[in-house]
Amino acid sequence: MARSHPERKSSRREEIRSVSEKGMDDSFLGSPEPRQIPSLRIFAIGGAVVIAIALAIAIGVILRNAKSATDVLASGSTATSSGTAQSADSVEMVTVSEATAGATSQTTFSSAIAMDSNPTAATTMDAVTDSAISSVANPATTDSGSGQSVSSVVLTSTGVQATWWASTSDAGGCQLPTATYSSGFTGAIALGDISTLGQLSYTAGYCGQVFQIDCGSGAVNAVVASTCNLGQGNCGIDMITSTWNAATANAAFGSTSCSVSLTSANPLPGTDAVCYYRPTSDFANAYYKLLGVLNTSGRLVASATLDGIAGSVSSGDWYQFQAGANPFSDASVLIFTYTDGSSSTFALSACAQPSGVQIFS
Repeated sequence: MARSHPERKSSRREEIRSVSEKGMDDSFLGSPEPRQIPSLRIFAIGGAVVIAIALAIAIGVILRNAKSATDVLASGSTATSSGTAQSADSVEMVTVSEATAGATSQTTFSSAIAMDSNPTAATTMDAVTDSAISSVANPATTDSGSGQSVSSVVLTSTGVQATWWASTSDAGGCQLPTATYSSGFTGAIALGDISTLGQLSYTAGYCGQVFQIDCGSGAVNAVVASTCNLGQGNCGIDMITSTWNAATANAAFGSTSCSVSLTSANPLPGTDAVCYYRPTSDFANAYYKLLGVLNTSGRLVASATLDGIAGSVSSGDWYQFQAGANPFSDASVLIFTYTDGSSSTFALSACAQPSGVQIFS
């Protein structure tokens, strides 16, 4: 910033300064006295000081701008995975795009869960929303040949002992309800608790799940229909004849080692969760209910309530509910909550009352 000087009052200096102006008539000046050299030196020194101050200010501005630019480059430049530099604007754009995409996916998934988890939803709502959860949480495609969903693997254990069981499953164990089952699996297995199963050792929730078995001759899907030597730690999986033949390429009955996986495939056609009564229970008892759920897309049940009354696991894979002073009714609300936090809701009247236990062959 230029600094102003006090007005010079010397008439002689005014005359000297006016000499430099073009177009002025010499007669106007009269007969000026000789120029005073010391005065000119003072004028020159003053001018030099002004110029120096102006240059200092200009240099200061330039340095400040240069520092700001350096700071921006230092903080705004980001190395990409390929080792090149990416501008701050580019980084911000990518971050915003990723955040937007994430928000969209999260919103879709949350909406599906919120609808499926609605305690007041009717069965028809569950049919729609549970399908929505399956398509978001467990993406699946449709096989054009069988029309069945191609499942994804949820969890795998290797080196599991597998043995031949029998020609068919039995009426004990899981007691899966009679129904029209999917053609997307071959036969059935009984699940044990040998240590090599790890997290796939039998627990409530595995009944009715579809497992994938690979014994070296190609992967085969089978439904968990029973249990095997629980508490003894000496049984991995037992396979009925159709499953054994498919998994071992018709090897002689005996024992082999296989990898075993929980999948997101469903035992019944479609992706809708289905609630049902234990086949051997008393359907008409309004104060006591034994209920289970199938078609959970690989999700395991963590808890269940009926009209707000917490159920307890009974006889393997069902939840038993004991009413208080008020009996249960067709309008009673049944909620299964899964370990991933999602849930399926039904009206009690929608739960299937099977004619018996499904025998797989």
